[in-house]
Amino acid sequence: MRFVPVLVFLLALAGLSFKIRDAGVASGFTDPLGKIGAQDEALYGSEAIAMATGGGWLTQTFLHRWELSKPPLLMWLTALAFKIAGITRIALRAPTLLCGALVIALLCSFVARERGTLSGLAAALLMAGNPLLFTLARHGLTDIVVTAATTAAVMVFLRDTALARWSTVAGFGLAVAAAILAKSLMGLLLWLVVGLASVFLRRENRPSPARLAAVGGIAIVLAAPWFCYQLTLHREFFLAEMHVIFGQAKGVKLQQSQESALRFYAARLALLDPVLTLLAATGLFGFWHALRRRDTAALVVLCWIAVFGAVLLGFRFRNAPYILPVLPAFLLLGALWSPLFSRRSAVPLLAMLIALVGVKAAYGDRPWGLPFTATHPTPSAPALQRYCEMRRATDLILFDADDQFYGATLPLAHERYVWVDDGGQTFALNPHLHYLGILLSGAEFRAISANRDEWQRRMRAWGMADQQAVGTGIALRGPGELQAIVDSRPGSDFFLPASQAAALHSSAHDVVASEAGYVYLLARHVSGEYAPRSGWSCRF
Repeated sequence: MRFVPVLVFLLALAGLSFKIRDAGVASGFTDPLGKIGAQDEALYGSEAIAMATGGGWLTQTFLHRWELSKPPLLMWLTALAFKIAGITRIALRAPTLLCGALVIALLCSFVARERGTLSGLAAALLMAGNPLLFTLARHGLTDIVVTAATTAAVMVFLRDTALARWSTVAGFGLAVAAAILAKSLMGLLLWLVVGLASVFLRRENRPSPARLAAVGGIAIVLAAPWFCYQLTLHREFFLAEMHVIFGQAKGVKLQQSQESALRFYAARLALLDPVLTLLAATGLFGFWHALRRRDTAALVVLCWIAVFGAVLLGFRFRNAPYILPVLPAFLLLGALWSPLFSRRSAVPLLAMLIALVGVKAAYGDRPWGLPFTATHPTPSAPALQRYCEMRRATDLILFDADDQFYGATLPLAHERYVWVDDGGQTFALNPHLHYLGILLSGAEFRAISANRDEWQRRMRAWGMADQQAVGTGIALRGPGELQAIVDSRPGSDFFLPASQAAALHSSAHDVVASEAGYVYLLARHVSGEYAPRSGWSCRF
């Protein structure tokens, strides 16, 4: 039995890694129902590349500016992988692939111990076949890291709910610290789950307040230094970033869906993995009776679902990957209390799940499928790769590129992103970036030379030494402003859809057709060639 989880971990890692080279950076959908792309993978990947190639491991940078909306654990792990294996897609996903395999192995081990080895294997297959876990493990995103830390913490706690052994206290504290350093306050939910469960556990299984405090102390000692560092050196910027995440920007409509939070998440649970949802539902009767007996595992699972569910329903922004840290709790609900996971029915259940994973892999383009192949690649990626290979030593201004920030992960001389925001919501959501001149309107960008000194003065006042971030984001009131931008930048290159380029004219640029309906406007007078750092390929 002791070797089964190790074998499951290795098999899960191999399965999750299958054809990972074919999955383009920021390709596919993190929410196949809402057709939401994996933009954050390019964001975190760019930050990790900056660490691996230029240092600055304590303060993440993106497009030459600080990016402090997420703590740096994932970026540290990815940058370390880049240092070891080079800047490749496999290295980009190595930390999350390992986290995904760890979640599957931990659940297999716990269920096998409670209900037998075959039931444990069935639980592993059920989790491995979940589209959310599969997709997020194959992208460099923070959600799977939080899920691994959450699952590890709960598994450690369930082995010693009284926290009688100091090894349990240390392991649980380490997992909480990892979750905090992966996704900020999300990590504190683990401590809240255990604290809430302690109220209902039997006295002999209940941790003492001193042991709970010790867990919190370990987590704070490990996680707090990064937050203290940012508050000390980059206070204004860090607090502004936190306001964007947790504050309420007036008049800003962030939602990707107009559904209520309950309907949004219920639909994704049911439609992305109906089998897991059904098996969890079949365990409700046994779960209820276990709660009446004050069963330890049942109380912990209930608190896990209740705490994370309350946050999901209360948080102002709805996003399908937010479900992932609570999915293992739903799996345990079925695996521990459903009659379908009994020893008698374990063999047919296991056979059914093996066939089900095969069907999901064959229909990877469906919302409930497992997309081993690049079913929804980033359209502009090949064109951006070809531009990168030109080694142009000038700005590249990307308009409506639909690249999910993939261009920011390539060794280009300097990128600027332009989009249309006629409602001005970008400025309302990110007032600090506008104040510093990082985010500009079309008119402000055209007058960038006249105002650069003021923006640089503001950046220096906030402690930002690199002023290359000025004007890296440009929000236009309408596509008609693009012609004025082109006229004001005769020495810059442009990348945009051919439909938009047809309405433009410029005597200072050559129009060059590219893949997937995009064109380049290449400046005619560019001196020299850009030489990126070694080991960083345009085919990343």
